[in-house]
Amino acid sequence: MAKFLSLFFAFSQIPREHKFVVQSVAAQTLAVFSHTAGANQAKTEDGQQPLLGPGQDRLALEGRVVQRAECRPVSDGVYMSLKKEAIMRAIEPARYYHAS
Repeated sequence: MAKFLSLFFAFSQIPREHKFVVQSVAAQTLAVFSHTAGANQAKTEDGQQPLLGPGQDRLALEGRVVQRAECRPVSDGVYMSLKKEAIMRAIEPARYYHAS
């Protein structure tokens, strides 16, 4: 019950304010690909011929990534205590009850 109350309190205190951070990715080469499954559902505009035969998938290079954006919570006391609690729960050893 105590763990449930602890989790309930933690989730009720989730930060609502976030900042939007945009960064350049000049040190990395990132690309965007698209995948089209080769099902018979893909047809031309006249609806007659399939664009891709059965089992023929198509992979296309759509472009390069030049910037990446992240939505980060504001690092205040509530956020830091939430992170601390998550770390403490992760390092706590699991206890199993084995009935003999």
